This record gives sequence, C-alpha cells and structure tokens, in this order.
Amino acid sequence: MKNNQTKIKKSVFDNNRFVLAISLIFAIVLWITVSPERSVTVNYPINITTENTSAGELGLNVIEGQAQNISIRVEGKWYVIGELDADDFIVSYSLSGITKAGEYDVMLTASKASTGADYNIVSVEPSKVKVKFDFIKTAVFAVEVKADEIEASEDHILGAPVIDSGFSTIEISGPLSIIDSIARVEASVDANETLSTSKSYTAPVKLYDAAGKEIDTTLLTLPFNEVDITVPIHISKEVPIKATFKNAPAAYVDGISYSLNVSKVKIKGTKEVIDGITEVTLDVIDFSQLSPDNNKFKFTLNLPTGVEAIDDIPEITVTVNIKNFEQKSVDVTKFTAVNTPSGMTVTPVTSKKAVTLVAPSSVIDSIKAGELYLEYDMSGKTAASGEMVVDAFLKSSKYNNIWGYGTYQIQVKVNTK
Repeated sequence: MKNNQTKIKKSVFDNNRFVLAISLIFAIVLWITVSPERSVTVNYPINITTENTSAGELGLNVIEGQAQNISIRVEGKWYVIGELDADDFIVSYSLSGITKAGEYDVMLTASKASTGADYNIVSVEPSKVKVKFDFIKTAVFAVEVKADEIEASEDHILGAPVIDSGFSTIEISGPLSIIDSIARVEASVDANETLSTSKSYTAPVKLYDAAGKEIDTTLLTLPFNEVDITVPIHISKEVPIKATFKNAPAAYVDGISYSLNVSKVKIKGTKEVIDGITEVTLDVIDFSQLSPDNNKFKFTLNLPTGVEAIDDIPEITVTVNIKNFEQKSVDVTKFTAVNTPSGMTVTPVTSKKAVTLVAPSSVIDSIKAGELYLEYDMSGKTAASGEMVVDAFLKSSKYNNIWGYGTYQIQVKVNTK
C-alpha cells in the first residue's frame, strides 16, 4: 500500500536569502527616513573685488586678500548634505563703508544657491576676512644703470654702462602707496671683472625707496624684470679738427686759409668706432656769411655717435684768413639760370639787385658791374607756369675768387610746355 504524503506549497518567505535581502532594504529605508541630522563642512573659494561697488566707483582696488578660502558648515540629512559643494552656496560681502585706502575687516555671509534645499547653514568660518584696498597708479621711471665692480685693463678706458634701447625707462602700475614710495629704479651688473673689450650682461630691475630699502614688487605690474646692459671698453686717440665750407668760389673749393683756437682733440670710444675716425669736422661755414668784418665763427664739437671728447673743449673758434679782402656794394643786372628742367623756360623778373661784393683788395676796384651776375639754380623746381622767388648767388665771368656776402633772392617767371 502506498503512503499518502501531504504536499505543502512553500512561500517565498520560507527562503532565508530572500528574507535577508528584504530585511536589509527595509533597514536602509528606515535608516534614511529616521536617521538623525548630521553636519558637514564645505570649502568655498571667494574672490573679493570692488567691481560694481561704491569703493570701486571711488577708484579703490583690492591689493591684498582678494582670493580667500572659507569653510561653510551645514546641518541636514546625510543623504542631502553629503553631496554639497561650493556651487550650492552664495557668499556675499559688503564694501559700503570703505571710502579710502587701508586694511579693513570684510564681513561674509552665506546663503543657499537653491532656496528649496533641505539643509541649514550653521556657520561661515572665518565670518570676516582682512582685505587691503588702495588706489592704482601708473608712473614712468628712469632706469639707472650700474656696473660698479667692472674695471678696464691697462691702456683701456671704462665707458659708462649702456642699457638696451627701449629699456631706459619703465612704466610701473600698482598701489598708490607703493608707487609713491619708489625713489629710484636700478639695474646693476652683478659681476667683478677686468675687461679689455666691451661685454654685455643681463641685470635684474630693482626698486628702492628713499632710505635705500628694496621694494617688494609682488603687488606691482612691470613690463620687464631684467635688462641687457653693455659695458663699453674704450680706446683713446688724438685727431685734428677741421673747418668745412660751402658755396665757395672756384678758387677756394679746395679750402681757404683759417686758424683754430683748438686744432686737435683727444677722443675716446670703442676700438671699432675710433679706428674709423681720422678727423673731427665742425659745422659748415657758408661763404655767404663770410666777410672781412665777419670772419670769426664759434662752434661746439659735434662728435659721431659713440664718441666722446676726453679734452674739455666748450667752444672752438674758427678765424678765416681774409685780411687782404675788402667788400663794397654793387648793383647786379645780369641773372643766369642753371639746371633748368627740360620743357621749362625761365625769365628773370627782377631787373637789378644790390649786393655786397667780397673780393681781394688787389682787384676789387677793377671789377666792373658787367663782370658780375647772380646765378640761380632751378634743379628740383616743378612749379607750373607763373612767377616764383628763387635763391641767387653772386658770380663773376672773369674772377674766380669773389663772392657775395649775404643771402639774395630774385623773382623769375616760369613757362612750362
């Protein structure tokens, strides 16, 4: 006989693993819904500026304390506050009481970026920060150059250090109080050497106050922090001084006798420059300004770039030797054009011109008016038909050693094809 066994249907709750999983889920839900509030601290970077503030309208700027890190402590459900970061907050400050330069305590307050967020802001630490304000000023300073420890070798001369072109001045911007404290800007060569040839160095730019204390440049804006400096090493040389002339009559194109109160000068410069100098020429003497009564001319030395005079010569006098010359007034009625452009004809309108003739004493009384004429140069003249004024110079058809003292102009008529 078969045993009749009763089959009982099993429930899922008889499965221990299922029951364990369900229990764990219920426990988590229960923990979330009834868990106590907790607190967390969120780091918040704040940037304090005077933009769109009354302090900014006064011209004040933040010069120290602009970037700060603060901590915001909040309380709430863990599942809410656990994901908070700086983007969930707004930190505010007021600069309304700041009207002049100085250091101030700026109060900070924090609020929620989303007003419906379920948590509470407990504190902001620190609740106030120190911020320094000042007006911004820009000023230009000369850059002083030094090379105190550099020497020249024997038979050489140490030149003044030279800063690269474009760096002799510097424009500096920053807090008014710091800019106003700058007494000098200096670039000093940090080297101790004896040189026989010129040498270049790179030197840092440093700022000093009136007491000689170096100024910190952290809060300043400088276009450059270092410069290139050349320390030139010179050689010396003695060269003659020469007078030069223009508008000379044919007899004196190659020169006229003259004397100088100083005939030589000792100069210095780099070897490359000095080797190419054989003489020093003075400014030009125009024969139209030379007469028996006006034969002394005073000049200062005009030396080439990179050359200096070792001798102290404040002034040089040129005396032109025309003691055997005389002058007299004559009327000139002849006029001659030279270098007339093609397609142009020129006719003098002036019929007579009084001029001062300078000539050797031995011939001046023999010179006839018909032997004199005023020459005018038309090269470069591009005027249309009409009249114009041109410069004219006294010449002679017979004598090559005469000239006119003074400047003269005549009226001419121009016709162009």
